[in-house]
Parts: sequence; structure tokens; C-alpha cells
Amino acid sequence: ADPCDDDDDDDGPPSNDESSFPLAAGRGLLLDCGEGAVGQLARVYPGAALGRVLRGLAGVWISHPHADHHLGLPRLLVERRRHTAEPVVLIAP
Repeated sequence: ADPCDDDDDDDGPPSNDESSFPLAAGRGLLLDCGEGAVGQLARVYPGAALGRVLRGLAGVWISHPHADHHLGLPRLLVERRRHTAEPVVLIAP
């Protein structure tokens, strides 16, 4: 499943603002973190799978300071903290 695919039209038009990139088995990097990033991840990785994905998140790269590329970061960090206290690398301008 692709976290960029948003086939259901109940929450607005599809968005490519949130995307993920696997780094290694169980580890990943989130490229930009728009406001809907956590919800989109939850749809792609339901239930306990979301916790595994959040625990495996090694870093977040914010490409530029537009709101639609970083407003989801606080919620992502709160949700991730529920699954692990391990630090996450943040790369931002």
C-alpha cells in the first residue's frame, strides 16, 4: 500500500504532501508532514501496524517551510511518543 494514495474522497482531494520512504527493514523516513499525515498513515497501516510504523520512523524531512508541509508534525510526534521514547531526526530548513 502507498501512503500517498488517498482513494477515498470523503476528506477532500487526494494529496501528495505526505509521503514515506523506507530506509531499511523496520526503519523509515517521512518526507514532509502535512496536517493529514497521521490520518493517512492510519488508513494505510490500521491498528497495531500504525504503532510499528511510528516506532520505526527514523526521521522526518521537511522540504520547505510552507504550512502544508509541516503542520502535521506536532500530532505525528505526539502519536509516535505513545509508541516509543526513542528520538527522531528532524531535517528542516
